Amino acid sequence: MQRIVLVAVPSLLLVAILAFIVMSARPQYDVLYSRLDKKDASDIVAELGKSNIPYKVAPQGDAILVPSAQVNETRLTLAGKGLPRGGGVGF
Repeated sequence: MQRIVLVAVPSLLLVAILAFIVMSARPQYDVLYSRLDKKDASDIVAELGKSNIPYKVAPQGDAILVPSAQVNETRLTLAGKGLPRGGGVGF
């Protein structure tokens, strides 16, 4: 029983540390725009793809998320390209 404990405890500790490292390495995503109409969402996603900016689309499809560190810069870049065009845009 002592041998099992001697092997299991360090192994579990190692797994916990590795899980923490993996979880903390993932970028945090924040809302770029929400309440978008389908045309604006499509245009913005296309532009993000061209610019190689990672993004996620909310499950409902009405919000686009980008890494937190890139939110403000991306908004300014898209605004310079006239996006989004429609009304009802939220942050």
